[in-house]
Amino acid sequence: MERYVVNNVEEAVDLAIRFKSEGRYGWFRGQLQANWEPASSMERAILRGESQEHLIQRLTRFVEWASTEPSLSYLADPANRDQLFAVLQHYGFPTCYVDFSTEPGVAGFFASDCKEPPAHGTRSAIFCLDTADLRHFYDENITPYCKEDTETYEVDLVSVNVDNLWRLQAQAGHFVYTNHSWYRIYDLDRIEFPWSGYPSFPPKNQIYPEHRSALEQLLDNYFEDERRYRNYEGFLRWQEEQTSSGQPTSSYITIKSDGYNEDMFDAPPPELQCWSDEALKSWLEVPAESFHDVVGFHQTVALREGPNTPSPSKQLTYGISTAMRHDTSLRLRAVRWEIRGLPDAVDRERLERLVREAWNGMRRLPYDDEDIAVACGTLLELCSQPGILSFSSTEILRAFQTWCPDAMQVEFGTKGDSGSRGYCSEARLSTAISPTWIQTLPVNASANNTSAALLLCQLPKRMLDFPAFATMFGRELIPSQLARERSLVHFNPARLHYFGLP
Repeated sequence: MERYVVNNVEEAVDLAIRFKSEGRYGWFRGQLQANWEPASSMERAILRGESQEHLIQRLTRFVEWASTEPSLSYLADPANRDQLFAVLQHYGFPTCYVDFSTEPGVAGFFASDCKEPPAHGTRSAIFCLDTADLRHFYDENITPYCKEDTETYEVDLVSVNVDNLWRLQAQAGHFVYTNHSWYRIYDLDRIEFPWSGYPSFPPKNQIYPEHRSALEQLLDNYFEDERRYRNYEGFLRWQEEQTSSGQPTSSYITIKSDGYNEDMFDAPPPELQCWSDEALKSWLEVPAESFHDVVGFHQTVALREGPNTPSPSKQLTYGISTAMRHDTSLRLRAVRWEIRGLPDAVDRERLERLVREAWNGMRRLPYDDEDIAVACGTLLELCSQPGILSFSSTEILRAFQTWCPDAMQVEFGTKGDSGSRGYCSEARLSTAISPTWIQTLPVNASANNTSAALLLCQLPKRMLDFPAFATMFGRELIPSQLARERSLVHFNPARLHYFGLP
């Protein structure tokens, strides 16, 4: 093992760059602690005592879910194992893959990255890997001596692209796949230095992109829902332990619903043609985008005050709408919107972050330009309302009714997830209820208002006119989810399986 000692992370990165230019090493891995072993997250999870059976169950759930998503179904094919685990690795799921990067600067960032400064005197490291030497070492010294009746020691170098996984692309990520403690057999060379904070470049928002692709938004929703599911599993275990020990617990009743009022309908209402796979084809496709081609674009919208000026929200709507008319390719880019001249009551950083999320969540879906612009204007209006982030349901409703006098709360989600909530105009939602569905109502069923209709059916594919619903969803339910800082946000109405009252 070669060990090089320098004074700081900048010198470490410079030395790694020189080594790379000389052809000595091609892959690099940064670690906050030089004495940490470059073990896979799976190895660390097993050492922590995580059950392999439990991890397999989590993996199975993910693969089953991915197989139902058009943009991810290829991950269920065993031939795409590396792409599957590249996704899981970047979302914190334990795998047998060890992260490396071809960019020394990225390794320098990870060698400095921490939530709290480490103890004084901590030595960090950039591990340096000659991939050809690793292959040669195993081919000559390990693989030939693995017996057929024993477990084979595997090491593989994985360079894989996953469409729309911008985190992987931003970090120039590659992996060493291993099923054993490879670092105890093969000594990695390293550059060590005393920790002194982050290097001046690259910034954190380049390593963990502030923009999220459509795929990453979908994955964020899945893993947020998985977190909720695991918490619920923990609650059930606790309840079982309390019961078995004789401790009193509250009773919780789970009500199974097929999404419609079975007392009124003998069978589910028929699915509407406007929700067919053919009709929604453009809503279910996820175009491939390269992080480096899409990011880096900046657009400024300047608001003003004075007599006869529109409201700030209408000015923002106009500005974003006009920008899209001026540059018809703008929706192909992950734009960083800068909004100047905001009212003092509005947190600019927060609003720009939410507008960025709305933009990236909507721009590659077939919303009209005006839908996107109105959603961003609505975000400004909602962020101006005191109480929008309150824990009081009364204050929250008051904030939304200031924006929209007939605002009502609704809940929605995809099959198997725990869903999200948002606010919309009751009148506009009423106009999205399909006349075809109303014609299917039994004689004794009353749907004389929106709430009554949602008590009869919570299946959007059988109840709502998709074009009208999509417009309302984009303009009202997307910004209302974002303004409330929901941890799980739905952007695509075509993916919804249920829609009803909370």
